[in-house]
Amino acid sequence: MSDSAAADERLDAAAQLRRRILYLEGGFVRMSLGELREVVGAKRLGRFVLVEIGEWLEANELGFFPVSVLLDNSEPRQSQEIRVFDRTSKAPVAAVVDAVQFPTPKGDRLLREIDGRDVPRMIQQFQKDIWDLKVRLGSVLDTYEPTVLRGGESAAQ
Repeated sequence: MSDSAAADERLDAAAQLRRRILYLEGGFVRMSLGELREVVGAKRLGRFVLVEIGEWLEANELGFFPVSVLLDNSEPRQSQEIRVFDRTSKAPVAAVVDAVQFPTPKGDRLLREIDGRDVPRMIQQFQKDIWDLKVRLGSVLDTYEPTVLRGGESAAQ
């Protein structure tokens, strides 16, 4: 398959997924890493394919959670799932996920307006996953020398 045909196929997949999310699935859709691997045209699932999946989702204005499945997954499995949602819509799912994932005063107000009994368990799990990812990334960054993190400046400066 030519590069342009593959690109067209990926755009078609994004359009079909967006329609499925918006009109059939109620704002988000569960997808396995195996399904997403096929969408990006990869033969095997690995760390670099996870990056490619994340880039494809971002390029097509699709959000996902839990982020740890794509961003911090040393042993990806075909059956592992993420939830994919349309970032271009005003869907409540997108607003709530963004409020949790990218905190802002506006997002805080939204979260306060939501009655705690109505918050889906997946959002609560998402909050936990974000926290776990931040903790893990913090421990990884702590292992690097300060000069690496500061672009070559010495730690004494």
